[in-house]
Amino acid sequence: MKAIKIFTSNGNRLISKKSCIQNNKRNGKTTIVTTKVETNFGKGLTTIISYLDENKRLLKKIIRKKSGKNIEETLFSYTGSLNTKRSSLIKKLVNGHIKQTIITSEVLNKKEKPFLTRIRLIITPGKNGARQETQIIEELSTNKHRRYIKTTAQRDKSGILYNKTLEGNINQLRNLRKFKYLYFLNYSIRKFFKSIFPYAKELQQVKNKKIIYKFTELDKNVAGSSTSLDKTGILKFDLNKIYTKLDIITHLNHELRHQYQESIIEKFEQKGIKGFLIRFFHPFKHSYAKKCKKGFENYIQPSVDMEKYRNNYIEFDARMASYNANYEYHTETSMLNDLFPNSKNLFSRDTDSWKLLSYILNKKSST
Repeated sequence: MKAIKIFTSNGNRLISKKSCIQNNKRNGKTTIVTTKVETNFGKGLTTIISYLDENKRLLKKIIRKKSGKNIEETLFSYTGSLNTKRSSLIKKLVNGHIKQTIITSEVLNKKEKPFLTRIRLIITPGKNGARQETQIIEELSTNKHRRYIKTTAQRDKSGILYNKTLEGNINQLRNLRKFKYLYFLNYSIRKFFKSIFPYAKELQQVKNKKIIYKFTELDKNVAGSSTSLDKTGILKFDLNKIYTKLDIITHLNHELRHQYQESIIEKFEQKGIKGFLIRFFHPFKHSYAKKCKKGFENYIQPSVDMEKYRNNYIEFDARMASYNANYEYHTETSMLNDLFPNSKNLFSRDTDSWKLLSYILNKKSST
């Protein structure tokens, strides 16, 4: 007869541990290990499911705890490597409802002593789509070494942040308070887009214009488009062609600049004495409006003639607007790299000089 394992002093007992192998197109052969443990002297049950790649590296883990009618789940997923950049996502749920999400990006720099630099964003949902956010940027090493920045904020359902705080043990906190993107560093692509949209509208001088956006599939080599209907701006973006936060800033500001171009044309085409006075007192803007109007009237799609498309004044102007927005983001993230010198450019990995140039010269087109 097989002996029955008794409970530990903490009331736990291993019930079973099984493993199987599945073929996965993305990760090759994946080993799935399922462990079941009775808890609280048999009143509870914890199930742990671990997914490992061919090198026994953990890809995903699920911890499910059942106690009475409540089921608590913690979902872990991991991508990348610590030597370059490892990302992890942790979701905590109770009875299917998300109670907390933790997003971490980290890199290990091995010098005389190892330095771990990471960004950790902790999100706690509130009522009506609101949420509480805590972000910690830190550099850790031996001998209790820690350099850090900590931000907290509340975020309403539209993505606007308020009740923001900033603290840390570095010397640049005053400058960091001016940063526009500091609170959004570890957001997903979609949430980053939604959160910077109001600032991008302000940056491109269309803060008060009604503009809506949606994500959809666009033509080949087109990542974003801008049109207007009944004085409402309509922006479309193809997230299959937008991979980084710098991509978001590039295409969002590009398309919003087209909305500004339309609004400036409309402003300087006003009839009567008001229109005359605007044109008389603002000759440079009037000249700009005329160039934009000519650009729209002679517009050539990139699929027809890429060179004429790129040489069109409104496209050149929109590219410069996106370049200036890129530069601001690049400046902020580069400063964070300077503040955390062992980060291996964790904060500006997608904003190096070659990439900035490529957005101006050769990057995917927006229309």
